[in-house]
Amino acid sequence: MSNRKHDLMSAEETAQILGIQLKRLYSICKTFDARDDDQWDLAEGEHFEWLSRTIGTRRFYEEGAMAIAKYIQEVDTAGRLAGFVDAVVEKITNRRKRTRQMLVRRRVILEVKDLDDLVVRGNLVFVKRPRAIGFLDTNGKGLNAAARREQQNYALSGREPMEKGVHFDTVEDVEYWSQRGLVRIAQNMSENLSQKSRRAWTEAVAEVYEDAIEQQRKYLDSFDAKVQKAKAQVKALANNKCQVTLEKQTPASPFDMHVHHLFDCSRD
Repeated sequence: MSNRKHDLMSAEETAQILGIQLKRLYSICKTFDARDDDQWDLAEGEHFEWLSRTIGTRRFYEEGAMAIAKYIQEVDTAGRLAGFVDAVVEKITNRRKRTRQMLVRRRVILEVKDLDDLVVRGNLVFVKRPRAIGFLDTNGKGLNAAARREQQNYALSGREPMEKGVHFDTVEDVEYWSQRGLVRIAQNMSENLSQKSRRAWTEAVAEVYEDAIEQQRKYLDSFDAKVQKAKAQVKALANNKCQVTLEKQTPASPFDMHVHHLFDCSRD
């Protein structure tokens, strides 16, 4: 279940999505736990994880929130809340969308730390093939297969044909993919993947990647990013050793080392 940990919601967030008090949420959980022989059940690892088994606190998967929502509608309120489950589904869908956006943006920030790794042409930001493969969470064969399908069947999906210099390109014998090309590959993979977890990720990339890579490009081109890069270069030249105490940063001693400067960092 470790690959699903990002789906977990706090009890407070779950109660808020369900529109109930935290006390009532745990009361319903207690009711579920007391019944082992009926259809209402909360399974550890599927519906929730223990935050503290001793205290009884939990974090919930979306499946757990849905199970509780159905219980509230069908049993706890005797079906009086028409449309209640649909409203909860919409809230969870919006939450899932925000989570996916956050995860894709986080991946972009972690992977693209320097403009030197990018080829920027106007509004197009090209990344190297290995990075594109990493963003798609696939391998070379997966990327090639999706690209081949897209070139052969683009008309069936109503999309424009992919063009060299727009969707992909070769620079010094290295293959690059722009945000437009990578989104097209992600869309194609989403349409052809059978594994839901993989498809969820490629759908998120297709939805969020263009905006995420553009935000990161703007940041890397900003003054703050250039200051941070200069500081990192100075630390590297000093071999991550404090020039005052001569102490060196190590995993066992990850102290905060400052870079001194003649002018204020806020001035260029």
